[in-house]
Amino acid sequence: MEVYSGKRQQNRPDWGEQWDTESWYFLRRLTDGQKEESELSHLPSEGPCLVVGVGGGYHSQILSRHLSYVIGFDIARPEHRLDLSPNCERLVADAERLPFRDSSFTAIVCLGTLHHLPNPAVGVREMNRVSAENAALVMHEPGLINPIALISRKVLPTQIHTPGERPFMLDELRDLVTQFYEIYEETEFHLVSLALPVFFKKARLPIKVKHVLILATVRLEDSILRLKLFRGLASSFFFLAQKKRRQQAEIGSYPA
Repeated sequence: MEVYSGKRQQNRPDWGEQWDTESWYFLRRLTDGQKEESELSHLPSEGPCLVVGVGGGYHSQILSRHLSYVIGFDIARPEHRLDLSPNCERLVADAERLPFRDSSFTAIVCLGTLHHLPNPAVGVREMNRVSAENAALVMHEPGLINPIALISRKVLPTQIHTPGERPFMLDELRDLVTQFYEIYEETEFHLVSLALPVFFKKARLPIKVKHVLILATVRLEDSILRLKLFRGLASSFFFLAQKKRRQQAEIGSYPA
């Protein structure tokens, strides 16, 4: 699994430096608020939750306010680390070799980590192994063929982009997840709206005008992404799923 160490030698900007900060957070509130609400309603409040690729621990802290116990891990220690609440732990571990017993967690949250793994299929199998019966899964990964994200990764990479990362085609990610989990809610986000905060970094527009443009773009994207033809072009895919019963998973793992 790749780590972010040494990135600063490549003179890449930090994540977010290329954006107009206020516009970026407004856009995130429109989309991440929806994801967070869906995520929290999906996760069981009791039982341990595993966060795969926890980074500095920000998302784990949010989850720990609503869940009884949260364990997050990452491949390396972050440069900046949040103070964790008593019901939240952070470990250093490899997603392809999880240091946990079988069926240890009632929920798994994997946000933007799978595409960094050398072998994503192994990562998904490990998540399945440590998932308890009927465990909940939240999966959020970037799309491969979104034009804006593709250009950004090639032309304007930041500190969080690793050389070997590989975002997913929608069907590819679906196939990985449905080996072991039943997806019952799927949402796609962003076609071109991610470019607006970058544009607003240089464009001197009133805040209200920026908000109107972002809101209109997001609403148009939502309408377009309801059409099956365009879903694979989204910059990110968000799944809510539940672990299949063992017999179903075994049947689903082999071709007919």
